[in-house]
Amino acid sequence: EAYACNFGSEGLFGDITAIETQDFPEHDILTAGFPCQPFTRRGSRMGFRDGRGGLFLEIPRVLRARRPAGFLLENVWNLQYLEGGHWDKDESKCVYGDVFKQVIECLGECGYEVRWRALNARGWVP
Repeated sequence: EAYACNFGSEGLFGDITAIETQDFPEHDILTAGFPCQPFTRRGSRMGFRDGRGGLFLEIPRVLRARRPAGFLLENVWNLQYLEGGHWDKDESKCVYGDVFKQVIECLGECGYEVRWRALNARGWVP
């Protein structure tokens, strides 16, 4: 409702889990995000055990169905370290957690070379 109020309802399809795979529209680039609450330091930190975290799996479903040339995903910084990882100022000492490894592996299994980078959105987000 909030999106439609701000941008109009043209092209909105509703709940992605209710959309049949063959009904995804063709596209060249997929931009997507998935709920951050299961992954953020201030949230539940339950990762994929939280039903909202499982919505990530809709992204590979779209990638496999439509095979766009590329994709850009966003989520929270802590996604990298959840479940067994930890951050260090010395980047070479950072250990990525099991959740992040699963995300990267799942995207790679869709047939893509996965490159990632953590960005500080402070310059773009008011």
